[in-house]
Amino acid sequence: MSNNASTADTSIPFSFFTELVQAIGAVKPRKVSDNKNATYSAFPVLQKFRKWVVELNRRHGPLPPDTTPIVFRLLFPEEDVRRKYSMQETRLAQYLADILGVSTKPHGRGARLSKWNGEDTLGCLGNEVESIMAASSTVTESTISMRKVDTLLTELAATCAFSGPTVRGTHTNATKPRSRRAILRALYSSLSPTAASVVTQIILKDLRPLLYPIPEDSTHYTAALLQYNSNAITMLYKEAAMNVWDASGYMLRAFRHRASLEEAAEAYEVFCSTSGEEVAVPEPKVGIAIQIPKCVKGQGCVHALQQLAGANDVWAETKYDGERAQIHIELLKDGTPRITIFSKSGRDSTLDRHGIHSIIQDALGLPHSGADETRGASSSSRRPAFKRGIILEAEMVAFSDTLDRIDEFWRIRSLIASTAVGVRHTHVPEPPEELYDPDDSASESEKSFNSQYSMESDASDGGTRHLALVFFDVLLLDGTSLLSMPYIKRRQILESVVQIIPGYTMLAERKHIKGPNPERGEWTVQEGQLPWVKLKKDYISGYGDTLDLVLIGASWEKDRARELRVPPTTFTTFYLGALANDDMLKQKPTHLPHFQVFFVVSYGLTREKLEELNFMIRASDPVECSPGRHHSEHKPISGLSYSYDLFEGLRPPSVFLRRPLLAEIFGASFTKAPHGRYYEIRFPRISKVFRYSERSWTEGTTLQEFQKIAREAVGRDRSGKAIYDWCSEIFGVPLSPGVKCPEKRKRTEEEWIHKLEMIDQKERSKKRLKTGTGPRTQVHAGMHAHKSGDVENFGTGNDLLKSPPHLMRALGSTTNFTERLALRSQTAPSLNELPLGEESHREMSSALLSPPTSSPQRSHRLAPAIELLDSVSSAMPVVRRSHSNQLIDSLRDEEEDLLQPGAEHRQDAIEAGSILKDLDFAATPMGEFLRCAAVWFAQPCDSPRQSGRVPSRLIIPTGQKLHALDAFLLACGWGESSCDWAEKGVIFVDDTQSGSANQQWGEHPLQILFDLRTSLLKEGKSAQCRPVWIFSIKMLNYESWRGRWMT
Repeated sequence: MSNNASTADTSIPFSFFTELVQAIGAVKPRKVSDNKNATYSAFPVLQKFRKWVVELNRRHGPLPPDTTPIVFRLLFPEEDVRRKYSMQETRLAQYLADILGVSTKPHGRGARLSKWNGEDTLGCLGNEVESIMAASSTVTESTISMRKVDTLLTELAATCAFSGPTVRGTHTNATKPRSRRAILRALYSSLSPTAASVVTQIILKDLRPLLYPIPEDSTHYTAALLQYNSNAITMLYKEAAMNVWDASGYMLRAFRHRASLEEAAEAYEVFCSTSGEEVAVPEPKVGIAIQIPKCVKGQGCVHALQQLAGANDVWAETKYDGERAQIHIELLKDGTPRITIFSKSGRDSTLDRHGIHSIIQDALGLPHSGADETRGASSSSRRPAFKRGIILEAEMVAFSDTLDRIDEFWRIRSLIASTAVGVRHTHVPEPPEELYDPDDSASESEKSFNSQYSMESDASDGGTRHLALVFFDVLLLDGTSLLSMPYIKRRQILESVVQIIPGYTMLAERKHIKGPNPERGEWTVQEGQLPWVKLKKDYISGYGDTLDLVLIGASWEKDRARELRVPPTTFTTFYLGALANDDMLKQKPTHLPHFQVFFVVSYGLTREKLEELNFMIRASDPVECSPGRHHSEHKPISGLSYSYDLFEGLRPPSVFLRRPLLAEIFGASFTKAPHGRYYEIRFPRISKVFRYSERSWTEGTTLQEFQKIAREAVGRDRSGKAIYDWCSEIFGVPLSPGVKCPEKRKRTEEEWIHKLEMIDQKERSKKRLKTGTGPRTQVHAGMHAHKSGDVENFGTGNDLLKSPPHLMRALGSTTNFTERLALRSQTAPSLNELPLGEESHREMSSALLSPPTSSPQRSHRLAPAIELLDSVSSAMPVVRRSHSNQLIDSLRDEEEDLLQPGAEHRQDAIEAGSILKDLDFAATPMGEFLRCAAVWFAQPCDSPRQSGRVPSRLIIPTGQKLHALDAFLLACGWGESSCDWAEKGVIFVDDTQSGSANQQWGEHPLQILFDLRTSLLKEGKSAQCRPVWIFSIKMLNYESWRGRWMT
């Protein structure tokens, strides 16, 4: 294609561009059952564009100036970062109703403008505009040119404060700037109905509904989800369009150096105007964004390294949780720096990021005014290491001086808003007292620290929190591009340029993995060769943060729907929450459950699973809610079996479920939404939704448990931990480890190393099976096999591995001890006969103190007593079979059946209770075992009885359940006296606690028993000690009785 700047404007009509949209929209999508063997050259959408380009040159060549940027701005409006319109469907529909002279009232001619996303539509406002205009407009063909449409769109964008400075300048410099309404009227008055629909979607920055419309035979959710998939049509991407437009590849190469379609298009036009002269591809330039290379998502260490096959050296850099900033510095003649900052999307964010200008100046040794000097960093006297300009890559983070580390990601929002200049500046007020964490019981003296935990802290937290920069790359230095330079040299330049300022500027931490050929260390990563690989825990199937939450609502959401290409009859987005009044329900079971609904999820399920969920919701007779209603206008729906609070940042769902469902959700750690009070899962995805017959919503994580898990995951100690630790020291109770505990960190690292090793071994095993080489080996004895399945779209790899391999062994330091006691309780109840000498203690410690390996998709659990006996009985001498031994044997037989692969434990606790209501629990073998036992529950004193657990009063004789460990030890003869009725002691450890609480409540009684036994042995007072058993509290679940005690 050629352009000639001297050629007169041939006025390419906008109707010709409309023909392109119609031609691509007429392409029929492939059904799932159709043949998928198609090559790139056979892509019908690309072929349509190719034919249109040929026809464009035939009819209107040579093309007028600026045709290339105009075409690409119109065809890819989402890439047009300079023009913003601040209008979505609701606001634009109001303007159009006025311009077209129609009413949006229920029976008015323009009613469908306000109901563009109703279930009887295709979810496209452009379609509705076309229908209304076709019924009343006298314009049958557009009389406006493509250039005129583009000019009017620029004028419209100039009225928006969020548009780029070059666009806003056209409005400011105008003699008589027009209003937004006047510009829209001038634009639509010359458009045909079809052209009006195209312009509507361009303003909305989304042409997908017209380019890739929903087929007529898939307006039902089942057909849309099962007959087609997301690849039913290969979409036209900007890179492919550039290759068609410019066969020489010059435009595409320019785009890779300058991450702007407009810059690449303008460079191409300059290239065409040279009349065949050789023109070098534009190099990176200060002030023009450089394209960020795409990263491959590593699904494990082995998978990540496979992407780097052929590289001798690998550098692993820490990925920081912040916002990316591409920093451009140009030194003017007088030495003054001109700073330009681009966001990850390529938008000019210089004024939004004004809070880091002084940090940049300090880090690079640039002059700045005293008023802008970075607090805590003295102005550097050194001169900058460059003379003309530099481009740096950095991550902008929130840094807390109180915590002396990078703060949580969500903290950065208020810091940016409070330090921005211009339209994006927002004042963040000091939060009122009631906005601190609902479970924060800190004293006034702790408020300064606990403001870290508040819902909305002030931006700087009294000056202790501020923005900081983590630099990780340098792309240009004094006009010389460094893109082709080896990483190791770019890093050396970066280290020589950036000055480290504690708390304000840092260099990304990295780890060098040396290869076998040191002489290849200068290997260069170039375009088309090795990629950047990003490895995060939620990219690894089964290893994201996982919780069971309540699903109470659903709706159609346009962005996700257009990815899936489904109509508004399909639910794509689901509303999640947690039970907020569990304490109230324990006291008053008849009280309505109350849910806090504070985030939504749209990803994770395959199309088949999504269709199944849609069917479940439709079949449950959900309660409809007015679509599109703003939160402020939303009134709670009556007639539900629960009450709820909907987070004000959420639009109400289309329907509410009469009975909530339980959903398993995983994601990448936790965050808080703007103005949000509660933690929510970051990048949430659904791994499974349980049917009512499988699991009840009552098994979901409560709001209090959710927040506790989230705080632990993000590295926050619980509120008031200092006070708890002080009390523990007074009463001689072991202190729980804090988030900075070195032992805890080391244990966490070891656990993750083990997890990564297991997933890598599984990947290798799968590869051997696929290639047919090597025996089919089991990674570890006792490991369960897991099924794999296909997933839909980005970030949905959870079904590939439901959970990591679970090693069938005892949980650390909580159980084996009891079996040693129990096995000898008949012949030698005295503790001095137990094999607990120094050697035995070391042997036991090595077996017990290792942390448990369990699925990250479930809370940590204690292995049942039967598993525990298996782990120690082989090492114990043969002893005479006691009544207790016989009971355990019967438990083992029953338990092995329950632990077979595929065994389902999904019976609702309420249903179980009704089935077992006539069972005399005290007459069961477990009840008989507890008849002469002192019983203590190792759990927090305020812990409620878990759903699905037998009430202790039904199985433990009256007066034998003790509420203090000291009383329990006295009853068992581990003190000065004993109770005659207590023949043994039984401790039920609450292993339903989340996180480290699991291990703490198991280790606590065991450590006390070890210490007390040592003391009694030294004093010769161990003769009267009764044996003590330790079981998981799950042994008392209703599920343990089903099929076991009822026969």
